[in-house]
Amino acid sequence: MPNLKKTTLSCAIAAIAGGSMAPLWAQSDKEQGPKIEEVVITAQKRTERLKDAPVAASVLSADSIARSNASEISDLNNLVPSVQLKGSFNGRVPMSMRGVSTNANEAAIGLTSGVSIMIDGVPVPSDSTAANELQDIQRVEVLKGPQATLGGRTASAGVINLVTKKPSDTFLGSATASVTNDNERKANVYVSGPLADMLSYSLSAYSSHREYPIKNLYNGENSQSVGRGLRAKLLFSPTKDLDLTLSARVAENESRGGTFVYQYLTPGVTILNVPGFLGQADLFPGVNIHYGNMDYNSPVTQMGQKNQDRDLSLNIDYRLGDYTLSSTTAYQREIQHYIQDVPVVSQYFFNILTGGSAPPFYNYGSFYAAPRSVSQELKIASPLNQPVSYVAGLFYSNVTVPHRRVRDWVANPLDLTQKSVSKTTDLYGRATWAVSPTTSVITGLRVNYDQLSYTYAEADSNCPGCYSSGSDSSTSWVGDIGLRQRLAGDNMVYATYSRGYKPRVYNMADTLKSNAALKPVDKENIDHFELGSKSSFLNRRLTLNTALFNTTYKGFQVQTFDNSQLIAPAILSNAGKARTRGLELDAALAATSDTKLTVSAAFIDAKFLRYEGAPCYGGQTVAEGCVTDASGNSTQDLSGKPLPDSPRTKITLGAEHYIALGSYGLTLNGTYAWRSAARMQANQNPYTNQPSFGILNLNATLSPEDGKYSLSLFVNNVTNRFYLVNAEDFFSAIYGSQANAVIGQPARDAQRYAGLRFTYNF
Repeated sequence: MPNLKKTTLSCAIAAIAGGSMAPLWAQSDKEQGPKIEEVVITAQKRTERLKDAPVAASVLSADSIARSNASEISDLNNLVPSVQLKGSFNGRVPMSMRGVSTNANEAAIGLTSGVSIMIDGVPVPSDSTAANELQDIQRVEVLKGPQATLGGRTASAGVINLVTKKPSDTFLGSATASVTNDNERKANVYVSGPLADMLSYSLSAYSSHREYPIKNLYNGENSQSVGRGLRAKLLFSPTKDLDLTLSARVAENESRGGTFVYQYLTPGVTILNVPGFLGQADLFPGVNIHYGNMDYNSPVTQMGQKNQDRDLSLNIDYRLGDYTLSSTTAYQREIQHYIQDVPVVSQYFFNILTGGSAPPFYNYGSFYAAPRSVSQELKIASPLNQPVSYVAGLFYSNVTVPHRRVRDWVANPLDLTQKSVSKTTDLYGRATWAVSPTTSVITGLRVNYDQLSYTYAEADSNCPGCYSSGSDSSTSWVGDIGLRQRLAGDNMVYATYSRGYKPRVYNMADTLKSNAALKPVDKENIDHFELGSKSSFLNRRLTLNTALFNTTYKGFQVQTFDNSQLIAPAILSNAGKARTRGLELDAALAATSDTKLTVSAAFIDAKFLRYEGAPCYGGQTVAEGCVTDASGNSTQDLSGKPLPDSPRTKITLGAEHYIALGSYGLTLNGTYAWRSAARMQANQNPYTNQPSFGILNLNATLSPEDGKYSLSLFVNNVTNRFYLVNAEDFFSAIYGSQANAVIGQPARDAQRYAGLRFTYNF
């Protein structure tokens, strides 16, 4: 680590778009004063300065991630205001960018949320949890808004690219360990160096144990997860123009305990809607059901998940003069096993009701999945210093997801075997034409050929012996065109129009009623406009960046739940039209060589423009907008209503101050992330409302001048503010047609905790 008297540390959070969410603060000589160091990104298929890229983007450094004690991808919620991610505990993470997401659950295999998750530029299957852990990360790149031209079929709302550490040509390494007062323990080790003149390596490993503020009163245990992983890389450079990087990763994660706890249940309702049977005092002993509850009471103590990841990739870069030819071959496989509590109550209610006259049911179901992906990308990138520069490539991927769901409940059985296959073959290119030294035209085009297929067999009594299969293929053309104008003082403005899409998909969360083929849900068509600026002032001591955007989604894919059935299946349909528009404002100021300030804000209006015939929520009345037709179908009109889990305002403030203490330095960091209220479900269920709240995190780091080691004390959620990362209402029907049951997932930091972190560099 550089001398702390001459180089300030990374900010713990936020300033986006032309700087970085965690800019490095560099101080040159005393005459020039402190500056914000330049940041580069790779998520647009080439290495470029972030301030030159005509796209709203954020970069989080490994240091800023560590200082905020961010352990899982959903922790980005408090670091990047335009991002809204649901909890990663016990399953996949539905992603939202600028208020737009298809809220996918585990049953809806093959469905993308609209935010493409990548590791070193390789797309991660939407059904995989491989990117849940923020371990072994060099930086996180977030591109906001539709990125279909370069991001592909899964990037209809944005891209999050996790960049891992690379081999180095000198020996170096680090080891970090941290503990908290609520039983979180983490350790990370990284070593890198040369093996021979043309061969270098890197090796990173992590182990983590964390507990969540979710407690099962039945056995007195908190929900918890244990993870471990290892990533190895070999870099072989036989010539100065050729690099071959082989990367392999193995990881395992195991969690135990519940994900959701009840936040609301209609007073007086009974399970299965049987009058006088198992009242709420019997079902929830010791549990105070209200917003802010973090307890449940369940005998399903085996509830949890086990995941195993195996990833392998080979990247080849060949420099032909100033041109770079690249090939990336990747294989990813994950094995998942979930055991989920069905109603999360303290009694085996069905066994009590039937008194042993029916096969017993022990309140749980099992889910098995094994998402597997094979991908190949060939790419050419020209030098940037030409009148016309470009990047072009060919991409192919094949994602297969075998899946099985089993629930041994005679009243509502499940025994489903499914397989979803998604193939895509894409040709893309983007060119930048320098019309003059200050004016450039950027245009891109991508053609995607998507092939979908599925098989679906049902062996339970709902549709015994049913078997369905189907396939679909389509070609989609997307692209963008933009203008970039450089201004005096290293400032820039840009304007972009892009056309995007989200591909067709089969709703594999549906239940079969016959052998008839399922009809695919149609694709989304996206029109996106953006105006942005990236500016620096005061000799690069201040960066100010803005993005004004308007994006329209026609045929918006939305997931809701059918509460007319005992256990509500997921419904996937096309809403008529949705839109998101807003303003992002980000600034970073190196006030002095020792004091840095940041602010990042997103003001977003995301809503359904047209969505008629949407499902009602449990217990919704006519006065609340639920109408029943002559066939008995109850629906509501959501036109003009906000999109799910989309706060209108999110603001993140950061401050850092360095204090010299003889041969040591003390760095103080504080961040405050505030967001406005939001409904977490598309059906506008008022009890899925997340009120506005703010989270304050504080960090103090002591380190000697040579930076050999550091010791940090941190306190997260200083004001002890409760909040949820998810809220669902799919258990409503089990209590009757007039019941409203809302379960929520408290955040990892839904209550205050403190910890120590020690890092040793060698």
